[in-house]
Amino acid sequence: MCGIAGLLHLKGGTVDAGLIHKMCDVITHRGPDDQGYFIEENIALGMRRLSIIDLGAGHQPIYNEDKSVVVVFNGEIYNYKELRKDLENRSHRFYSHSDTEVIVHLYEEHGEKCIDHLRGMFAVALWDKKKRRLLLVRDRVGQKPLYYTIAKDTLYFGSEIKQLIISDEVERELNFESLDTYFSVGYVPGPETLFRNIGSLSPGHYMKVENGVHSIHKYWDINYSEKLETFREAEIIEKLQELITEAVRLRLVSDVPLGAFLSGGMDSSTVVGIMSKISNSSVKTFSVGFPPGKFDESPYARRVAKHFQTDHYEYTMEKLSTDLLEHLVWHHDEPVGDSSCIPLFLLSRLAKQHVTVALSGEGADELFAGYHQYPLERLGQYYDLLPKSAKHIIYKFVKALPLSNKFSRPLHGFWAAKQDPSYRSVCWMGVFNEEEKKKLFNPAAGFISDRPYSAFSSYWHNTTANNYLEKALYVDEKIYLPDDLLMKVDKMAMANSLEVRSPFLDHKLIEFVAQIPERMKLRGSIGKYVLKQAVKQIVPEEIIQRRKHGFNVPIQTWLTGWLEEYARDILSESNLRQQGIINPEYVHDLWSSMRGNTYNYDRRIWLLLMFQIWYGIFIERNIDVQA
Repeated sequence: MCGIAGLLHLKGGTVDAGLIHKMCDVITHRGPDDQGYFIEENIALGMRRLSIIDLGAGHQPIYNEDKSVVVVFNGEIYNYKELRKDLENRSHRFYSHSDTEVIVHLYEEHGEKCIDHLRGMFAVALWDKKKRRLLLVRDRVGQKPLYYTIAKDTLYFGSEIKQLIISDEVERELNFESLDTYFSVGYVPGPETLFRNIGSLSPGHYMKVENGVHSIHKYWDINYSEKLETFREAEIIEKLQELITEAVRLRLVSDVPLGAFLSGGMDSSTVVGIMSKISNSSVKTFSVGFPPGKFDESPYARRVAKHFQTDHYEYTMEKLSTDLLEHLVWHHDEPVGDSSCIPLFLLSRLAKQHVTVALSGEGADELFAGYHQYPLERLGQYYDLLPKSAKHIIYKFVKALPLSNKFSRPLHGFWAAKQDPSYRSVCWMGVFNEEEKKKLFNPAAGFISDRPYSAFSSYWHNTTANNYLEKALYVDEKIYLPDDLLMKVDKMAMANSLEVRSPFLDHKLIEFVAQIPERMKLRGSIGKYVLKQAVKQIVPEEIIQRRKHGFNVPIQTWLTGWLEEYARDILSESNLRQQGIINPEYVHDLWSSMRGNTYNYDRRIWLLLMFQIWYGIFIERNIDVQA
């Protein structure tokens, strides 16, 4: 597990060796154990290493036999032993036992198609000296980030945005369309970022740069067109059990201590249960809780830990420091709209005291329809079949409902979608709606986007799924999962030099689940039906039947308590007027509404607070954060 960096002068020239060192120094947290560089003429590659496999000889960059192919790599290749055996049978010679080395030999055998053979999570930079070709590759579901920009005929890339803006040639400009989307959904969908000229390589894609020209290619996607309709339910469940167990087993390969995150929900409990069955010793598990109340899941985590007899560790969150918030935004590179990044950071810090690798349950909800909005997607499908007269009656009813109610707000979003279901799928969980954003942004700025949901619409209308549920799952797999959840996991874990592995994100498991009929994912209003059937012999019944909780944080309590003074100062009228982006009068109204316990206003203030902190760190540079 590492962080990588690089730069390539597209029209020739000599690279600045000092710059590639600085690009790696700023991500020392990703790789405190080692560093390495390849610098030659117009290209430089660099890496910071967190040693996981082959601790002694896995130093990067890694080369092939004649050193004509060089690679720096961030991630893990879980099938590397199998690949190595096949490559050795083809007369390739290895000088290490690292998973990284299989990449250069696979490239010799298969060229760009080498990616198809990798099973794991990865961001790869590979340089072919003979062909003067650079390949940048990101894993299929986006567990490892990879950012890039082109400035003055130079391509810069790295695991974090902060590496790119070290160069004076890369401008720090706000992407206004992405800002609109951020306030709509709470994060920035790729391949855009909140920096105007910086993008992220999409999951399942690679970039090829040859003869000064770059092109981006898709190498993997989820196929919903082939279904296991002739298979009995018991056969599907048996195969699913095999694949989940295999995915966990593959992720237990490590030369350093390993444990698991445990929330007390079904997904993490499944992973811990299988680990306990496979492992010869007690599994180390980690959880974060709050003082007793509706946000605290720690009692459930304790029950699961007791059931599987794990070596369990807990951290209880109470008052935090404002310095920590600024630190997290710096690590995240973009505003942290998802407040669960805070317990995740603290969970990672706790785990790092005992292990270097932790398994987690990310990805199961998007695979098996675990979120509350998925049954509503099915309602949307029925709604579209209604005659116009019936739709008009529903419209009048919905418009009469107050926006402040937690049940009526999603319905407003549903209607606001008009006739575009891709927009509707976002509105179920949206933050600021279109009318609110007109009040939020300073009218003088004049930059409200006319396409804040274009990424969602593109994925919705370009998938092999032919029903509303699987279209919604596909959109979440392609946007919400990589650009919110996995980005958060990567950044918060790597801030603590911790590697996180997610068995439910195994691409062979994903491909199989896509073939399962949608009625087995969502049975009536019961999400994750087939997963629940597959793990009922592993996970305690009370955990399987628990209502989904989520990694929730008491934002309103914080914003009316220890965090209020700091937040009001950051969001003060003078600060907002000087900046010229946000309307201070509307922010004042939000504070008043939140004080009245009106639904969801705390989350809106949180998004504003995180944006202002980000803007101060990265654009105005008046908030100083030490790494």
